[in-house]
Amino acid sequence: TSFRNGPQQLGIASGPLPEKLELLWEHPAPDGVAGTAAIAGGRTYVGTIDGRLLCLELRTGKPVWEYLSLESDDPETFLPGFQTPVTLTAELVLAGDEEGTLHAVDRETGQRRWSVATDGEMVGGATVVKDRVIFGSHAQRLLCCRLSDGSTVWEFDTQGPVNGSQAIGDGAPAGLCGS
Repeated sequence: TSFRNGPQQLGIASGPLPEKLELLWEHPAPDGVAGTAAIAGGRTYVGTIDGRLLCLELRTGKPVWEYLSLESDDPETFLPGFQTPVTLTAELVLAGDEEGTLHAVDRETGQRRWSVATDGEMVGGATVVKDRVIFGSHAQRLLCCRLSDGSTVWEFDTQGPVNGSQAIGDGAPAGLCGS
């Protein structure tokens, strides 16, 4: 599950909308949320500006796990915030932080599987194609990595910061860059 419901970025939801919306629960995010949450398997996954990636029960909002963008024993340590839309695979939660790291977190446990630093802020979501993930950052690169371990398959110089999520059509990525 990726931002806008798949690699082609069509933005079409398969489920119905209720006749009337009602608030079911709230969860504190003191600094706010900038990226789009992902919902699957009765859970919602969302990154916060204060550097927390959360897994919450969809029906109740009860926390299942919390992952921090940076491991530190010092509660005063600045945690880079998650600004990107969250992307899900069967096993992973993928989210990028404001310092340019893509985090791959185990969907069940909330434990880090791997991470990739890009040297530039990330604001666009990651796109999954089979056993690979494609993502960009303000480091002016589009990267393709293996989902199994985060190892780099290829890099592409975009000649400008990547400000959005990649769309994949007919097996070829299309990204928007700006300078």
